[in-house]
Amino acid sequence: MQLLFGQGKPVEKLKKAVWLSWEHGRNLGLFVFIYKLVQCALTKLSGKRRHAFAFVAGIVGASVVWRERNTINQQLFFYLVSRVLDGCLQVLRQKKLFPQEKTFSYFSVFTWGVVMYLFERDKHSLQPSLSNSMTFLYHDSNRTDRGWRDFIPIELPQSAQANATE
Repeated sequence: MQLLFGQGKPVEKLKKAVWLSWEHGRNLGLFVFIYKLVQCALTKLSGKRRHAFAFVAGIVGASVVWRERNTINQQLFFYLVSRVLDGCLQVLRQKKLFPQEKTFSYFSVFTWGVVMYLFERDKHSLQPSLSNSMTFLYHDSNRTDRGWRDFIPIELPQSAQANATE
């Protein structure tokens, strides 16, 4: 996403993508360490492993690693929210508290309606990478004054543009 829709020159975008990948891996590693440490400590103290310990360990780990609002933490948060919602719906379906058929369809259609409404109403209310990619797809695609370059999802540097027209 950074390479396609990020701001700056290709080398800058590549550097940022590498940095974000490193930060992502570091945060995940730290979270796993804290999570397992808390799980082990609680199990040792109580003499028995319990499901509630996962919740407590998750909160402790997240309070150290994931509480700051930055690009990596936001992406993981958004990923997790969708998976948690899907997991909750799965539990509700298993208990026959939610309809089995078309659950995905209903939530997918609703979500797309809401995101398109928010984008057109106030695109700055959305996460920047989502807003940038949606701007490219839904607004910038209306522009057709760059010839074949209109079909490339990144801005070419000036030197590449000059070479491409020769």
